[in-house]
Amino acid sequence: MKSLGMLCIFACGAMTVFGTTVSFNTPTGDQGASHTYGGLILATAFGPNLNGNPVHLYGKNDAGNEKGVGLTNDPTGDHEISGTSFIQLDLINILGYLPMSITMNSTTDGEAWKISQSSVSGTLGTNCATYTCWTGTGEGSVSISPTLRYLDIKSTNGNVLLSSISYTQPTPEPVSSALVGGGLMTMYLIRRRRNNSL
Repeated sequence: MKSLGMLCIFACGAMTVFGTTVSFNTPTGDQGASHTYGGLILATAFGPNLNGNPVHLYGKNDAGNEKGVGLTNDPTGDHEISGTSFIQLDLINILGYLPMSITMNSTTDGEAWKISQSSVSGTLGTNCATYTCWTGTGEGSVSISPTLRYLDIKSTNGNVLLSSISYTQPTPEPVSSALVGGGLMTMYLIRRRRNNSL
């Protein structure tokens, strides 16, 4: 039994960790009210209509730092996140892969952003006293460890773009998994043989 425990410890250690980055700057143009990025992260646009048109996600892949996803209701016409509008990310498929890193883009002097958490779709997270919020100015990344299903990205000054989200995902190495499986089977057969001989 002691050997079985040691084998399980070995199995847990036989993991590789690989990083995944989901970029929000492709595809480009109007993405509709919701769009799935990287096959895993559902992003949804929330905010007031502009000129009678509902708010949609807008992918930008322009020169320089104009890369990421914004919103079609940006009153400046830059198609970025601004005002009371926000983008909500559904993390249900990647919530266990912590920490994550979010990169913001297209910010200039004085522009700022906030990332909050929510457990309800379509509701902007505001309870930063209980659930951690992350803020920043300028471009760059912030490391986060969300505990709720949804992340809400909004501008707190000016207009900004959500550029990417990165996370690490542990996966078992195929060779190690085969070795562990073979070892467990061998231990089972030895134990069974001993029990039969008694």
